[in-house]
Amino acid sequence: MKNQLLPIQKGSNFRQLTGYVNREHLTIKPHKLIRSGHLGQLTDDDVKFLEDYGVVYNMDFRTDHEITTMPDRVLRDADYIKNPVFSEEIAKNAVRTVDITKNTIDDPKFGYKHLISCYHDIILNDHPRQAYRTFFDYLLKNDQDNQAILYHCSEGKDRTGMATIFLLSALDFDEETIKKDYLLTNPATTAYLNSCLAVAHENDADEATIEAITDLATVRSDYVDYAFNLINEKYGDMPTFLEEVLNLTPQKIAKLKAIYLH
Repeated sequence: MKNQLLPIQKGSNFRQLTGYVNREHLTIKPHKLIRSGHLGQLTDDDVKFLEDYGVVYNMDFRTDHEITTMPDRVLRDADYIKNPVFSEEIAKNAVRTVDITKNTIDDPKFGYKHLISCYHDIILNDHPRQAYRTFFDYLLKNDQDNQAILYHCSEGKDRTGMATIFLLSALDFDEETIKKDYLLTNPATTAYLNSCLAVAHENDADEATIEAITDLATVRSDYVDYAFNLINEKYGDMPTFLEEVLNLTPQKIAKLKAIYLH
């Protein structure tokens, strides 16, 4: 993970997409792509690091409620793009699941099932799919070397994770490499998980609640496998999904490779 993790002091899961080799033996150019959690608690030094890194687009996948609760720090010379993956209606339903203990009484596997449902929505619902189309529109605009797009959600794991899966798939990385990057979220967000569990233990949470919190605060192979299997079931394979659903024509794929690979 040392090649990917960025030295951000007050932010979660800030990683550059470098160091991987695709099927054509090409790698991602430096200073082009950052995936992360929110930018709401960055220090002044963190902000300067990202500005010096060359960030020109900051794409925020969070809902209005999340953004209002924790607005991003402003990056000089970077366009801020609010591009929520989930609709406000779905987000409101998610807010009502905050009382995890209550939900686990009805279903001990609540946390796991909730994340699976999120991945289901990302693949099959039009609002998330439109958000990812917009994501690729901006990726295609970001055509100057040493200028980066930073894209993020709250903790940079699910909405951001799927954005990265789609992007690395378009750039012809194999499934093993894609899953490796996806699962790097867990060591990159250990502090976040530990803080969630500490609060739970202080409130004498039961075993089912601890399990649900862990499922909600981490990524699992099951989640990404579910997404790949659903895409294969509904569309045949990932390239077909990218072209038919995310509008990534062969010409756009070729342009993405020219912009981001060397």
